[in-house]
Amino acid sequence: MIHNVLLIEGDPAVAGVIQEALADLSDSPFIVEWVKRLSDGLERVSGGGIAAVLLDLFLPDSQGINTFSTLSLAAPGVPVLVLGGLSDENIAQEAVKRGAQDYLLKIRLDRYSLTRALHSVIARKVVEDALFLEKERAEVTLNSIGDAVISTDISGNILIKSEVSRHK
Repeated sequence: MIHNVLLIEGDPAVAGVIQEALADLSDSPFIVEWVKRLSDGLERVSGGGIAAVLLDLFLPDSQGINTFSTLSLAAPGVPVLVLGGLSDENIAQEAVKRGAQDYLLKIRLDRYSLTRALHSVIARKVVEDALFLEKERAEVTLNSIGDAVISTDISGNILIKSEVSRHK
């Protein structure tokens, strides 16, 4: 499966390293879209179809933890992988505390770490979505217990049926 990844990075050299690392794979599962400004990233992510965002916290139009907060509010369902420098590691860790999936240091960007991290955040999002659906299904089931409880065998034959009286 091919995943669209949005790279929001102000430095063309870093963007080039990331694009090259992800494009070098002969059967790359990632299509990288690059924008330089947070405002352009917000516009793109609002259009949908983005599996994950690689986000530099220090952009021409946004600086620091506010960069993550703004993106997170605009696209709450999209996993974010923060990119930071050595001096930005504390801010990147703060972004993780606030909901970013993970962070990578720019000096350690390579094909292996990028693909591993992207696969991980995308897989984690799939699992979170599945768990959310199961939780919703369980809540509907538990709320229905107030109406009746039916137990069936493997063939679907009703074994026990009891209506629950409601007390007001």
